[in-house]
Amino acid sequence: MIEYKLLNSASHKITVTSTATSLKDLMDTAGSVVNDLPLKLDAVDIFVESGSVRYLVDNTPTAAIGALLKDQSIHRLRGVRLDKMKLISTSGSAVLTVVVGEKEPGESSSASLNGNAVNSSSSSAYSSYEPKKFTISGAQTDYDVKTLQSMFATVTSATYAEIYVNVDCTVKVNVNTAPATTLFAGFSTPFQLSGITNLFLTTTGDTIVQIRLFA
Repeated sequence: MIEYKLLNSASHKITVTSTATSLKDLMDTAGSVVNDLPLKLDAVDIFVESGSVRYLVDNTPTAAIGALLKDQSIHRLRGVRLDKMKLISTSGSAVLTVVVGEKEPGESSSASLNGNAVNSSSSSAYSSYEPKKFTISGAQTDYDVKTLQSMFATVTSATYAEIYVNVDCTVKVNVNTAPATTLFAGFSTPFQLSGITNLFLTTTGDTIVQIRLFA
């Protein structure tokens, strides 16, 4: 990651509360300044010092819905729209140290808990599976990507997924009448899988889709 310099060091240590708040607002509050974050920023390192939080991109997380970042875990998220990222604590307040910047070529997201990497068998709570890539040809409406979990032969208890697309798309959860969430081209969007039976993807043309599951 190529780090982006914030206005002061205090902006790096944020307090996440029970109200979903954007990453930028959290950093501005922590530093008592207004940081000017370029839209090109797409990488963040998160060190969870106390408490646990959830986050979503281009949607609002709750204490029960969103990608979970556990107490004492470290997350290096890449290809994420930081200007669309919101965080919320699962209970009380949580303290995080964050470093933001631009993704470097070849970088991918990773996480660890108490020193154990996500692909370590001793850290099943943060196990990740190699991403699967496929192409949707032409415009498609309500293309069911949830059933594509069958591509992950070893997955039995995935808790959330990150979906990457190369062109802007929309996705709807469970029913095709649900509100649509935008998947931005070139970025990964997380989805908590608990309670989700289907993810309907609507495209406007040839689309490359990459899915990574986490247990």
